[in-house]
Amino acid sequence: MKRLTILLFLVTAIATQMDAQGRRGDRGQLHPFVFFEAVNLVSPDSSLSRVDIHYRIDMDFFVPVKNSDPQFPWAFQRKGEILAELVDSDGMTRERETQEVDRGDHSSEHPPDERQWHQGSFSFEVPPGTYTILFDVDDQESTRRFTDKSRRITAARFRDGGATNSTAIFVRSLPGQRLTLQNFGGNVRFGSPGSVLLQIPAPGESTGNVTAEYTIRVVRDEKEEPEPVLTGVLSDVPLQKGVTFQPAENQTSLTYEVVEDSSGSSAWLLVPLPLQRLPLRLFRLSLVVRIGDDEIQVRKPFRTVWPEMPQSLRDVDYALEALRYIATEDVTDSLMSGDFETRRDNLDAFWKSKDQSQETAYNEVMTQYYRRVDHTRRTFGTLRRPNGFRSDRGRIYVLYGRPTSTERSLDPEKGFKEVWMYARLDKKFTFADPGKSGDYILVSTSTL
Repeated sequence: MKRLTILLFLVTAIATQMDAQGRRGDRGQLHPFVFFEAVNLVSPDSSLSRVDIHYRIDMDFFVPVKNSDPQFPWAFQRKGEILAELVDSDGMTRERETQEVDRGDHSSEHPPDERQWHQGSFSFEVPPGTYTILFDVDDQESTRRFTDKSRRITAARFRDGGATNSTAIFVRSLPGQRLTLQNFGGNVRFGSPGSVLLQIPAPGESTGNVTAEYTIRVVRDEKEEPEPVLTGVLSDVPLQKGVTFQPAENQTSLTYEVVEDSSGSSAWLLVPLPLQRLPLRLFRLSLVVRIGDDEIQVRKPFRTVWPEMPQSLRDVDYALEALRYIATEDVTDSLMSGDFETRRDNLDAFWKSKDQSQETAYNEVMTQYYRRVDHTRRTFGTLRRPNGFRSDRGRIYVLYGRPTSTERSLDPEKGFKEVWMYARLDKKFTFADPGKSGDYILVSTSTL
């Protein structure tokens, strides 16, 4: 009964304060610094095909240099260079462009849950064919470098019986003068809603009704699960004619600006999907769009990504073991039984039952809990007990969060003492470290 009371308090307190997943140790996340994707779009020139390369780079990739210029409004400066190159099947470079990174920053380092991004894109017009992509990011102040030349893209011929649609692009915003892209290397941010953007060669004057049918399934061991996670049919999907889109200048987000298309070469549509409901998994989207009597079929593999995921949540077994303060030993043992997929599903189900909003897979209570676990691991560890989560201070911090105020006494004879006070709980926790080793023990709990 005591554990249940603490758990109910935890859920309520976190929700009012507000002040998954891959293999063990990996959690299904991609490169922590760089995301990029190449997409094929319709070119106004019927003899060419358009290739856009979108990128998102963690600002901490670029080493900060302290600013000495009083006219510069930032404390630090980060500089680098980004290169994109398309190489044809004969090994010849067909397009090549570099972009400079020169960004100001108030901080030399960002917390994992407050990442800052540098975003942008390249746009090339090339003859139809298959191209190897070279994508390279260099930091100006160090030897840090990211290079990828493993990806290929086919620039399709969109007319004369060629391709019927562009690459499917995940977009975060709804139609307007600007479309904000998800821009996570062809993936979607965990807990974020979105749409699929498709461009097609300009249809005839009479296209009829546009409908879209979608199915999203989990992919495990390269096979689709039989039961879909999401499925639906949308009618009267708007088809935008006489306009196209071009990358807009903005280093903190990637947007397409909707512009007039005097050539009448293409049209585009947005298919809204409830992507915010998807858990942290690998998926495959199957999309069928019917425009009058014509049918377009799209299949797109993707995953949900959460770059700011708490570190303690990245390991399924550790995340389950970290429930020891809010679940009984029998419940924890039950959750940790079974193979990896079962344990991962158990973790999802446990937190799903504590989620106050079922409209999105992102769970604020779970996130705040594991942020607290991360804090205790970093802050309260000692040589004798490296994992601060398992300490007394770690337990109290995980259950109740940051104290309202703290008093410390560092007596060289009697040892160290800390008193944590929680005004909203009318509670006071006293910790003692008589050996002055940093290993504090809870010695008393009282009211204020």
